[in-house]
Amino acid sequence: MKKSSRMSVIHPHAAGVDIGAEFHVVAVPPDADAAPVRTFQRFTGDLHR
Repeated sequence: MKKSSRMSVIHPHAAGVDIGAEFHVVAVPPDADAAPVRTFQRFTGDLHR
């Protein structure tokens, strides 16, 4: 089993964003939102929801 390593928190109110070719994934701390991880399509209309 691979051991996971954790990154240290620098700013607790920041979001993490993974920008991909087909979709983007945004994550906030679990206590910041009811759905802390969301996926968006790459098109402008989906990004504005």
